Amino acid sequence: MTEWPEVRLSNIASRVAQKNDVGIKRVLTVSAANGLVDQETYFTKKIASRDLTNYWVVEPGDLVYNKSTSKDAPFGVVARHYADEPALVTSLYIVLRADVAKVVPEYLKLACNGAAFFGSLAGTLREGARSHGLLNVRLQEFFGAKSLFRRCPSSGASWTSCPPWTPKLRRWMMKLHALV
Repeated sequence: MTEWPEVRLSNIASRVAQKNDVGIKRVLTVSAANGLVDQETYFTKKIASRDLTNYWVVEPGDLVYNKSTSKDAPFGVVARHYADEPALVTSLYIVLRADVAKVVPEYLKLACNGAAFFGSLAGTLREGARSHGLLNVRLQEFFGAKSLFRRCPSSGASWTSCPPWTPKLRRWMMKLHALV
């Protein structure tokens, strides 16, 4: 058994599609350079709809995939919600939640922004008909994408359940991510 097997996203995370029926007002946007940021601050004006009921709720720790291409993120970008309060994102984004029994959310964010993950999506990504930089990504294809996840040598479980590896690997992954 390989220590770094490919794992489908659907095996370690699930889609979150909770609409805003609780009156949340703060809207976030995903920036390739800055992650999830307050939309009004980022754009210096309000661009969200007046009616926020069709926006997705993002809970602390959730991840959000922005399908828009940019120079820094040709396949889009996955960002994590670090704030303590729920917020909203446009329904054009895909919101996902890591299964913390199987993967550390921060590692999942790094893996979903990596070459292996986007490489497994490459044949399915298509730019929209208007060529405006928004990729057409079907949910089934997105959650079927794969990335590499370290196994614990003693148990075969994901590396998150192997305490000696977790802190060291997390630090290493953060350093690696800073270089990319």
